Amino acid sequence: MNYGLPYQGSKSGIARWVVEQMPAAETFVDLFAGGCAVTHAAMLSGKYRRFLVNDVLGDVTQLFIDAVSGKFDNETRWISREDFFRLKDTDPYIRLMWSFANNQRNYLYSEEIEPYKRALHYAVMDDEWEECRQMFPESWERAYNALKGVTDLTQRRLKLRNAIIGGGRNTEMHDIEGFQRIASLSNAAHREQRAFHDALKKKSPNGMYGESGKITRLQHEERASRLRGGGKPQTFSALHSPTSRLRYRRTA
Repeated sequence: MNYGLPYQGSKSGIARWVVEQMPAAETFVDLFAGGCAVTHAAMLSGKYRRFLVNDVLGDVTQLFIDAVSGKFDNETRWISREDFFRLKDTDPYIRLMWSFANNQRNYLYSEEIEPYKRALHYAVMDDEWEECRQMFPESWERAYNALKGVTDLTQRRLKLRNAIIGGGRNTEMHDIEGFQRIASLSNAAHREQRAFHDALKKKSPNGMYGESGKITRLQHEERASRLRGGGKPQTFSALHSPTSRLRYRRTA
């Protein structure tokens, strides 16, 4: 299961394990919530009644609150490149969910791929096929028939992918790199999360991360065992920022 928002540095992969190590209480406090993956796991655990979330990007935590409150249950919009750059500074949903690798800066798709993705989005989300017919003239009808009567968005996305791609590489798509990421089209608010690791975390002096920067469950368990065993105080991570960067943050 994916927890929280798709977010660079997300703890979705370890969120449930983190919550399992914590005692039950009245209130769960997440001081550096990021995409709120750990908070989401805590909400589903049944161990807490109240939740306080905090992050320097307050609009992202509000986006999570809006998502779990059902604000995006019926979200079907296509966000174009122009929409993204026009609205990203005022709409955290667009900035996060429609940015490449959720980096909150660059649009999700290249200019070459965008029209193909848009056509597939309309087919999956709105059952509108005109653009798909134009972009995929050899296979759109097969896809249309495959989606008849299918209402579940995940199933619609999977059936469309199979119908368009089929058993091999479709000749209509020979120049579309990364088309397999069609999963991104099913619903922007529920897209599969991708694992990204903040470069700063690779510099942790406590040996939490391997050469790739990817933490493993075994490493977490070893660290938890050391913490329970007492001895010298331990920290889970340490992030280093230049003094000038800290001064900038204080004055911004």
